[in-house]
Amino acid sequence: MRLKSILSILLTLLALGTWALPPAGTATSGTVVANCESVQPVDARPAPGVGFTLANRSLKSIPLQIPGVMNPNLSPMSNSGVSLAVGQEIFFFEGKKKYLLLVVGPEYAGQTLVVNALIKERLEQIRAEEAAKNRGKKRAKG
Repeated sequence: MRLKSILSILLTLLALGTWALPPAGTATSGTVVANCESVQPVDARPAPGVGFTLANRSLKSIPLQIPGVMNPNLSPMSNSGVSLAVGQEIFFFEGKKKYLLLVVGPEYAGQTLVVNALIKERLEQIRAEEAAKNRGKKRAKG
C-alpha cells in the first residue's frame, strides 16, 4: 500500500514537471527531494445534493417514490443513505393513495430521518386537514 502511495506521488510530480526521473540504467540511492509548491489542490467540491439517511424502524417494508431518481423499498429495521437535490420531493403510499412525505431541504444534511415515524405524523396531519375540510363543507351546506 505504501509503494502505491509513493508511486502515485511520483507520477503526479512527473506530470506537473516538478521532478524528473534519473536516466535509465543509472544506479541511484539516497533521498528523493521534490518541489511540491506547484502542486495544485484537487477540486474538493462537495457532491451535489443533501446527504442524509432514511431509516425504517418498523417491522414492515416501506415503499417510497422519489420522482426522477428511484423508487426505494425500505426494508424493515434498515437504514438507507441518500443524497438528493434541495427541493426533491419524497412520496409514500397509504393504501393506493400517494402522499407527499417531505421536500428535501439543507436542514436534513447529515440527519437520520425515521421514515415510519414521519409517515405516522404526516398521516395524522392529512387526516386532521381532511376532517377540517369536511367540517367546512357541512357548515356551508347547513
